[in-house]
Amino acid sequence: MSINSTSTIMRKRSEEFLKLKAWGETILTFLSDIPYYALEAKEWRNIFNECDKWPMISMRLFIGDTNEMLRDNLDQQNLIKLNRILMEKFGEDLSSRMAKRMAGVLKRGKIRNDEEFVRVNEWIDHLLYDKDNPDAEQQIEQYNQLLRDYEERAARRLNKSNPRS
Repeated sequence: MSINSTSTIMRKRSEEFLKLKAWGETILTFLSDIPYYALEAKEWRNIFNECDKWPMISMRLFIGDTNEMLRDNLDQQNLIKLNRILMEKFGEDLSSRMAKRMAGVLKRGKIRNDEEFVRVNEWIDHLLYDKDNPDAEQQIEQYNQLLRDYEERAARRLNKSNPRS
């Protein structure tokens, strides 16, 4: 690998990390202003403040889990407000961010790893309640097929590594 490609990768990772950190900070600031979530946001901030010590995968998981929790649990009025703030600041909101990732999985036609497997399951849950998506049922079928394919590949790998006598 050349020095230029290594520095490009490092720069992209640094940019992604800073964006994830800004995304998390925006969410925590928003939640801190809602009395019901203020204490929880303070606890999350204590965890989040340690993120500079985390590997990138941990930061991605923390942000992904936080996004999912908010999509599932934040009341509609505050969800709309938060999505508006995120859209103004980052050009995407909680749902559009996941939608882009999931569209990439469909386009690729393959789930790459266990983390992505979990995210696809979460996205299916989202689609089940998405009344505004006329293609939700078809997409659910496509994602379910990807899940089955991934499970079959995982079972084959497991059988290869543990052959029966």
